[in-house]
Amino acid sequence: PWPGSGMKVHFVVLGLLGLMLAAGLFYRLVAVLVFLAISYVFLLEKALYLNHIYLVCLVAFLMIFLPANRIWSLDAWRFRGMRTPVVPAWTLWLLRFQLALPYFFGGIAKLNPDWLRGEPLRMWLAGDSDFPVIGRFFTEEPVVRLMTYGALVLDLFVVPLLLFRRTRPFAYAAAFLFHLLNARLFSIGIFPWLMIAGTAIFFPPDWPRRIYEDLTRRPGSLRSIAWWLGFAAGAAVGWTLPVQFDIPQVVFGGLGGALTLFSLVELYRPMPVPAARGEENFERAQAVDPPAPRRLTRPVSLLLALWVGFHVLMPLRHLVIPGNVHWTEEGHRFSWMMLVRSKRGETQFVVTDASRGNTWTVDPREYLGRHQIGPMQGKPDMVLQFAHYLRDRLHDEGYEDVEIRARTLLQLNGRPAQPFVDPDVDLSKQHWPWLGHADWILPE
Repeated sequence: PWPGSGMKVHFVVLGLLGLMLAAGLFYRLVAVLVFLAISYVFLLEKALYLNHIYLVCLVAFLMIFLPANRIWSLDAWRFRGMRTPVVPAWTLWLLRFQLALPYFFGGIAKLNPDWLRGEPLRMWLAGDSDFPVIGRFFTEEPVVRLMTYGALVLDLFVVPLLLFRRTRPFAYAAAFLFHLLNARLFSIGIFPWLMIAGTAIFFPPDWPRRIYEDLTRRPGSLRSIAWWLGFAAGAAVGWTLPVQFDIPQVVFGGLGGALTLFSLVELYRPMPVPAARGEENFERAQAVDPPAPRRLTRPVSLLLALWVGFHVLMPLRHLVIPGNVHWTEEGHRFSWMMLVRSKRGETQFVVTDASRGNTWTVDPREYLGRHQIGPMQGKPDMVLQFAHYLRDRLHDEGYEDVEIRARTLLQLNGRPAQPFVDPDVDLSKQHWPWLGHADWILPE
């Protein structure tokens, strides 16, 4: 980390860069800086790994190359020659692909015996019975089953349903309520608000222009009224959620409510794009009669294929590794396996000084912070990493020939606790396989 107050300064600068990126000011340079700044934070602390920060890093990287500042940006206002209301279709579909990954692979991850029998959601719901209005039903088995299978079905099918006009309003409404519920039930930070806004990428790309037209030229139309009513209803629901981020939950709650009601009105009263008349309306003229598309060059096609192929195969790598991925954690990170396992455990390290014949126990709490202890208990690679760290510390203190073993007990999704690291293996001499199975991880 940066020394002194450097981390606070880093986040202030990151916030300012985010505002510049949203406004489209010096877009390309700022996009690079945002990607580097958020990736630095993401890579800084392994114990704080979060899927949604990984998603932010990926989207920030893609934005470096996407023409997101062609219109409605300060860059387009400063340089009128770059203005155009159309962009290559692959840029839109690449973002849709990236936002679809957490949904689809989140659903794939739920196709496991524990989730299908209701765990760990049943345990989490039982501890949240104070949820407004519906919390008293969280211990009822039909409610547990409804939420378990509802989340599974939504993750697997919400993206295809969002792509069709007839099913879009209902799919987005379900996703909106799903993210609001997650924001209240789980401490997952910005992810619900990110997905409420990001899921709008599956709407027809001219939806902001349609809303602008309604609010400015037809303020009394049914669609305008739906926009304001939806925003007010969504903002009110967001305000009632007792979570930490007050302003975002109101803003993005309002956005989600507005898009839900707006898309429902659009379903029954679609607005055709009016024909352009000559050159009097530059934006509409190009929207109706866009420039002739250019074919993708071979290098760009290859890079897109590699990007898509990598992000499809990466979440599936655990299928070629023996064992239950939720137990071994081998292939778990970067795979969109979100909120599908609960682990509780205890870990102690036994150190043997071979040269002196001394043996003693080390409590990792003497070396690690609270935010590191919990994640380490259920992740064998972090247990191994700490064993190597402890070995190096002892070497510095004059212990030349030490052996380090781990005594572990781990409980997965409410099942009885059992050892998950072989207590007879000297971890100081083991290495973590980047793609494969560590045989010192005991089977569940």
